[in-house]
Amino acid sequence: MIRRGMTNRALLWAALVVALAARATAATPYVEALAEQHREERHAVLIAHGVNISSEAVLDFVVNGFTEATLSRSLPEQPKIKTEVINYAIHELGFMEAKEAVPVLTALVDGETTKGVRSILQYDAEPFAISEEVDYRAGLMAYVRYNSIVALGLIGDPAAAQSVRTAMLREEEIDFKSEAAVALGLMGDNRGLDYIINQAGDPTTDDQIGYFNAVYLLTGRNYGLTRNTSLAKRRKLYSDLQAWQASEGKNFAPNRVEILRRRVRGAATEDLPISSLRGALRATRSFGDYDLRYTARQRLRTLAPGAKDELRALSLDAFEDLDIRVAAMDWYAATDPKEAKSVMKDLRDDENEAVRRRAEMLVEDIDKALTKRK
Repeated sequence: MIRRGMTNRALLWAALVVALAARATAATPYVEALAEQHREERHAVLIAHGVNISSEAVLDFVVNGFTEATLSRSLPEQPKIKTEVINYAIHELGFMEAKEAVPVLTALVDGETTKGVRSILQYDAEPFAISEEVDYRAGLMAYVRYNSIVALGLIGDPAAAQSVRTAMLREEEIDFKSEAAVALGLMGDNRGLDYIINQAGDPTTDDQIGYFNAVYLLTGRNYGLTRNTSLAKRRKLYSDLQAWQASEGKNFAPNRVEILRRRVRGAATEDLPISSLRGALRATRSFGDYDLRYTARQRLRTLAPGAKDELRALSLDAFEDLDIRVAAMDWYAATDPKEAKSVMKDLRDDENEAVRRRAEMLVEDIDKALTKRK
């Protein structure tokens, strides 16, 4: 029983506790693990905006928007963009694996809107000048459509597959394409895998990282491609992926539970001990961790003088990760600037922009250092 005199905050938290206790457990454990992330914040926002935490109430909100009772009082100040409340609701429908929501979510992916979505888009967009309003509204709707694709994947109903595939082919943004391919896989549909592999061949864009991440989620094959992967290695990894596609990939069938498990666990990254030369070099590029960077520099002051040949080899290695390679160039130049100068001159023509820029800078620094020695 709710006591008289309780504050709005107390009422909110009382409702939240009831909602959390009564929530339906997702049928798939890994979906439940995903749902647990930010659940308290998600539920608090929905309840504060008059949306009960049940699949029926959440779906009704996506269809019809805020109730008259909710609108009759002041809406909470946060989030300021009320389309975020719609997105929270769409997230919740996915985490609930609410099959009854599939027709509505499919329509949203197709670019249609419900009364509720239209009214909330209008609420968010109307303060803007008419010249800006259309683009702003379209941007908000793009997030609604993207989140609908994610939710449909979590629900896993094959009835939505054609709309999701159409969106994958139509959209230009990598996030749409890769997430749609994963959603198809979660529905047991393998048509997304070949598409993203065929799109992933350009090593010069960060889109390639998104495509390879989708490949990992769908297949479990972690190629280790990151922002620091060199162009030469990116081409080699793509060639390896194509070879797999031509052999084992032809008959590959995505497995929903395994895809969800990989989404929860994430892909492992290369863990290099700071005691090693490569590990210490990488740690010097950890700009967000001063202590790690300091420790690495101290370690390299001991390692570098006896590792000149290794530093030179790493500087020239076209397959080495760019953060390690650039750090090796710095320490090679510091260890033996006269010898390093000719190497840095050659690296000014390297195909990797990060290496070219560092080589240009180091040639200038070495010239200054050598001039001072005279």
